[in-house]
Amino acid sequence: MSRIARTLRTIRLQTFLFGFLVLFGSLPVGIAAFATADRARAVLERQEKVALTREAEALSQRISARIEGVRTQLTQLRVGLEGQGEAERVAPLLRAFVGTAPDFAVVLQEAGEAEGREFRPTALPEAVDRGITDALREARDGRLDRPSLIARSREAPWVVLEAQRFELDRRSFLLLAALPLPLRGAEDQEVFLIDTALGGGRVLWSANVSSEQLVHAEIERSAAVQDSLQIASGSYPVIEYPVRVGSRRRVMIGQLAALGDTDWAVLVQKRKSAALQAAQAMGRSVLLTALAMIVLALIFGAAAARLMSAPFARLSSTSQAIAAGRFGEKVPASGPTREMVVLGENFNRMSEQVAASVAQLREAARENRDLFLGSVRALLRAVEAKEPYTRGHSERVATYSQEIARHLSTSVEMQEEIWLAGLLHDVGKIGIRDQVLNKGDVLTDEEFTEMKRHPVIGAEIMSSIEALSHLIPAIRSHHEKWAGGGYPDGLRGEEIPMSARIVAVADTFDAVTTQRVYQNPYTPQEAVAIIRRLDGQSFDPRVVRAFLAAFEAGDIVILPAAQRAVPVPAPAIPAASVMHT
Repeated sequence: MSRIARTLRTIRLQTFLFGFLVLFGSLPVGIAAFATADRARAVLERQEKVALTREAEALSQRISARIEGVRTQLTQLRVGLEGQGEAERVAPLLRAFVGTAPDFAVVLQEAGEAEGREFRPTALPEAVDRGITDALREARDGRLDRPSLIARSREAPWVVLEAQRFELDRRSFLLLAALPLPLRGAEDQEVFLIDTALGGGRVLWSANVSSEQLVHAEIERSAAVQDSLQIASGSYPVIEYPVRVGSRRRVMIGQLAALGDTDWAVLVQKRKSAALQAAQAMGRSVLLTALAMIVLALIFGAAAARLMSAPFARLSSTSQAIAAGRFGEKVPASGPTREMVVLGENFNRMSEQVAASVAQLREAARENRDLFLGSVRALLRAVEAKEPYTRGHSERVATYSQEIARHLSTSVEMQEEIWLAGLLHDVGKIGIRDQVLNKGDVLTDEEFTEMKRHPVIGAEIMSSIEALSHLIPAIRSHHEKWAGGGYPDGLRGEEIPMSARIVAVADTFDAVTTQRVYQNPYTPQEAVAIIRRLDGQSFDPRVVRAFLAAFEAGDIVILPAAQRAVPVPAPAIPAASVMHT
């Protein structure tokens, strides 16, 4: 039998049913929940990435439209200034234009062979003013042909558009516009302005970012960002990349979007955990729902398993009671199904039939035992008829032997076997001549040899009765001696069967405490002294201790002996008592 099969045999039905119901009740729910959670997470992740892409593209379009709008206005202003005809009328017209366009700054500079006058009608931050001055210098050198970053304030990056040149009254003028780019994303987003002019990505400015310089360096080192910038079409995919600031490592998702015809791009990024918060919340919700359903499945499985297994548990415990001998036990004929009710009814009928059959068997066994014991006693009466002075000897030896066996802590079955062995231990005397059995003097060698044959004769008689063959060791060996020298086989020590050792002590005790033709009875105390004296010689010391314990406990009791005709000193051990027992 395999280990799995052995393990299954030890599992109770309620446990098995509970596991079965829970497994097949909650497993599909769990699988469906995980599958649904994965699908929902994938859908929400995809939607979040689409939303991030749209936000980046919308921001890029707003900035591109802003730059293009200012460029258009700047061109219209240049055309208008060129049409004035006189340089002196430029300043009032420029001042009027600035009053109608407050969201960006316009700068006009006369650019001749020597640096001319500048007109800056709008008050600007110092950093922006310095940037415009540098931009005008580049424009005079002919290098300002596209938008250029001139200042990085916390609110927005300032840029100047490419300078526009025009002639008026034979004088050369530079016209350019400075404007802040509204690079602001949602509260949970971080926006970066990236320079892509040199074939890589360099962070020019960022919004909503703490530890700016460290984050800039991380993004510039990010392979995902740099690889994405190499895409020629400018249609960038959503990318995922790690950013480490100090000991913290964050996984970000980002979307790049090009800014019109400039060399810039915007990068909108947000933490992946925040971006996918909705997906995670959906997954948690699905899993919590599945967990609740699994808990309900556990409760239902436990209740159902208990309900379904209860009748079988009652059947099992009642069958164990019947196996233990409590026949006629019944179970309630109830259960959740008709089959269980019928099973209970059939079990009760079977239990009644078993009880009736067992009662009949017990009655038959009692009758057989009575018949058997009657036959044994009839055989004993035949033996006692040959040796009248030993009447009752076998019954007493059987009783004494049983008590000794009980004090040796043997089993009940062993005690009954020893009782029966004591009852039949002298059955072989039926084959001994009456003149030898009833001789009142010391036996001759020939007579003693004949007397010693009675254990063998008894064993031969029992060997023909198969049901009593287990008594042969006690019958054959009850005259063996612990130290050796007994008969018929000369056994010694542990070679002698335990039943024979017990019967030997009981046989001797009864022989010396009853009237015989060759001796008067000894008192119980004298008999005990004899047993003690033969301890370790004729008898097993352990059996002697059990005999003494039974005697002191009052479990071995004899009637007071009749007045003895011839007193016999207690220390003497008559040869006849040993030979004739």
